[in-house]
Amino acid sequence: MTLYGEPRVWLEQFPEGQATQIYCGHLGLRYPGEVIRAASWSPAWGEPLDQDVYFRIVIINRRRGTLRPRIGDARIAVCFPGATSSRRRTGFIGELASIRETQAIYLSSGGIDADLIRTTLRRRQEGLERELLGEESVRYSQGALLTGANATIDASDAAGIFAGIDPNEWFQRLAGRLLDQAYPTLPVDLSRLNRTMTPEDVPELHRAIFGHAGGDPGVLSAFGPALELSSQAAPGEFDASHCRVFDLLREWFSRQSQRTDWQAAHRYLAHEIGLTGPLAHLYLLLFVHCGSPPMEIKLTSRDGVPVVDGSPLLTRRLTNDLIPLLLWDPAIPGPGAQIGRESSPEWEDTLQHLSQLSPSLAAHIHGTETATAEAVLAHDLESLSQELSQSHSLLAQLYQATGQPEFPELADTLERLAAVLGEARAGFVAVYRRIRETYPTPVSLKEDISIMHRVAEMGRFFPEILELRSYLERGVIPSSTMPDLWVESQGLQAALSVSSLIHPAGRTRESLIQEIEGFKSAYGDVYRSHHTQLHQELPAYRRNLAAARQKSQALALLNAIPELPGAEGLGLADSLEQINDGPSPCPVSGEGLEMEDNPICGSCEINLETALPLEGLNQIGAAIDAALAIQNQKLSNLLVGKIMQNADAPRLDDLIKIVQTSDLSALSNTMNRDMADFIHRILA
Repeated sequence: MTLYGEPRVWLEQFPEGQATQIYCGHLGLRYPGEVIRAASWSPAWGEPLDQDVYFRIVIINRRRGTLRPRIGDARIAVCFPGATSSRRRTGFIGELASIRETQAIYLSSGGIDADLIRTTLRRRQEGLERELLGEESVRYSQGALLTGANATIDASDAAGIFAGIDPNEWFQRLAGRLLDQAYPTLPVDLSRLNRTMTPEDVPELHRAIFGHAGGDPGVLSAFGPALELSSQAAPGEFDASHCRVFDLLREWFSRQSQRTDWQAAHRYLAHEIGLTGPLAHLYLLLFVHCGSPPMEIKLTSRDGVPVVDGSPLLTRRLTNDLIPLLLWDPAIPGPGAQIGRESSPEWEDTLQHLSQLSPSLAAHIHGTETATAEAVLAHDLESLSQELSQSHSLLAQLYQATGQPEFPELADTLERLAAVLGEARAGFVAVYRRIRETYPTPVSLKEDISIMHRVAEMGRFFPEILELRSYLERGVIPSSTMPDLWVESQGLQAALSVSSLIHPAGRTRESLIQEIEGFKSAYGDVYRSHHTQLHQELPAYRRNLAAARQKSQALALLNAIPELPGAEGLGLADSLEQINDGPSPCPVSGEGLEMEDNPICGSCEINLETALPLEGLNQIGAAIDAALAIQNQKLSNLLVGKIMQNADAPRLDDLIKIVQTSDLSALSNTMNRDMADFIHRILA
């Protein structure tokens, strides 16, 4: 009867005897806690809070005399109802229980009457639940509220907390009071942000800081400055140089032994300082990563630790450069893990780094003597040293071939590897330490080794690369008229650059050669067609150019005759001068060209950009013809006038004879200096 007589909010959201998780926002953080509703007190509920429980609210249904439970944490509140229970409340409980039992009878009944009964019962139920919650509000407002300090919150505070008929609002107010008392201030200030930071935001922040797949720089920009993990000037860049949480950790670790329990450090940040659990986990990882002072985490087991690239973790010692390799997992480090100042490395501590130099080393970690594993490492280091020497040799060839370093970063890559490999004779610890001095993470070393492998592979066909590059560079292609072929050529030239050849995702030698053979075939077809067409057009072009030059000279002579009013076609001679004769005639036909080794004809040396300026010559020729026609017309008019005025002039007969034997419109064919002087004397 009692169970059926409770409001739905109790039955559905806060069932008796179960811990219900709720969240409360405080100073910009979202804290998890729990509400427990019970008939009687359990001493376990008074134990200090840990894990992801930051507050606990215990609602006791019935008052049990003068019970004062032991509460070991100030963030725990126990709520007792008032000493008396009203008859109204008892009646509401009984009626509500009866309504629920009646509703069960009409649950599946059909018909209009059944629907009406169900609606009536539901409305009455809702009214009774409101009445009951009002009674509960009065009961707990008049009851006792105990906290971890065994101090009762005064009556006015209790009345404010339990005001209204919504238990969720009661618990939010009470949780807020507990968090305010426990954490009046925090070392981070998120109160000015647009929204509360939730536990789900922390993994996103972790990915953004370390650049893991799926990381959103916007999360770091949003929360970084408030958490002092980035600056206001550059919110999207990780920078913990002014992090107050790190200062607190340094001070806390200074009071600890050389190495302490990870859980103790986590509890200090999470429950003493007041950071949420995921945020405390992130700060501890970042504190180790930033390495001031150098810190380490000692795991009890390396099994199951998630690494970014999916490879197994080979060490139980997590140092500053290994933290970025770990995927977010709040369960790591597990139970028994230790955190403290960095210690001297042992053989197992070096394996994550040394395995980048010797991939086969991982197979010799389990069940193999250290001496055997060291021999494997020594063999691989010797092989890498030989590759390094080959790479340096290729670098010298590059400089000799190009006159300048084509990929300056390559020299830096080889220099870093030389520093690491140079420690091989000093032992594995010396190599390990040099790796950590030289590289921010082992992944960076792996990238350099991958580049060196590609360089060594490239060295085996470097002369062939130079020949291919030379072919592409000499095979000039106009981008405007042959865009597809031009794009293909540019892509191949980019693929043959040193930066592309040594890139891990670069194309293989075989794929490049196959692609270039296809390009040569397409290019050869285009070039042969171009060669044939150009040399077919060349004779007519040269004839037209010679005629235009002759006409231009005639026009210049006519323009120089003072008696002809106004010069015509000024500037055409200069424009014509810009037009070249074109290539020399070629004895080789287009079909006979061999394009495998040479992208241009060895006889005429034209390329695909070589073109006869036919349109330009036609335009200038037409303009010269027009100017000559005007000058010819002027000359004709003057001569006719001269004949009419001086019919008896002795030399006029000579001109008339010339005109009779030469069409004046084609005067440019016979015009020279003597002819121009003769015309001048006639007209003068």
